[in-house]
Amino acid sequence: MYRKILKDSKSILEFGAGTGRVTIPLALDNHFVEAVDLSRDMLKTLKKNLTTNKKLSKNVNPVLANMCNYNSKKKFDAIIVSLTSFNYLLTQEEQIECLISIKNNLKANGFAIIELLSEKTFLDTNENSHYKFIKRLPINDMEYYDYYRITKLNLKNRSITQNRLFKHYIENNFISQEIFDWNNRFVTIDDFKLLTDIVGLSIETIYGNCQLDMYNNESEDVFVKLRRI
Repeated sequence: MYRKILKDSKSILEFGAGTGRVTIPLALDNHFVEAVDLSRDMLKTLKKNLTTNKKLSKNVNPVLANMCNYNSKKKFDAIIVSLTSFNYLLTQEEQIECLISIKNNLKANGFAIIELLSEKTFLDTNENSHYKFIKRLPINDMEYYDYYRITKLNLKNRSITQNRLFKHYIENNFISQEIFDWNNRFVTIDDFKLLTDIVGLSIETIYGNCQLDMYNNESEDVFVKLRRI
């Protein structure tokens, strides 16, 4: 989806670039990507991934920075916040700061794409208080993890949380398990419209999936396309 919607954008600023899941395909398509992330470990892996291809090292500029206050030396044709990274900002103040940063780093005719969580993103939301099996994550022919989680959405305080349980097996023998807490700030479409109005960005389109169909109340994904006012 990102490759399609960004095909005419020569320069792209990516917030929450991580290890390059979106960055690398865009760079291979000859886009210049300034890849911003707050995690040193993520960027370390991204930089390692860039060494596999000369085009990647030429087209990607990894930057350790906070997307809430980032000011690049250049303006960009497009800015993306993919894989619901925007929801990792846990206060409204941080989310407003991020949108201001997006506006400040965009060219006058540029646009931004922000991927948000939907109420339908996690089908197991508020199902019960027991862990639900999600999928098996293979490591190799003998080793794997089984992934379970409990998902809770609280619209009153705009929080969405998960307890994620990973059980480690080797040759079907249980080895160990680990539990991780995952916290996001949920944003409704109405919430997001208020935030963009505050900072001077306008919502051009809201897509409901990676095929770029329009968003509706049953959509599991939310991709908001923004422009400067």
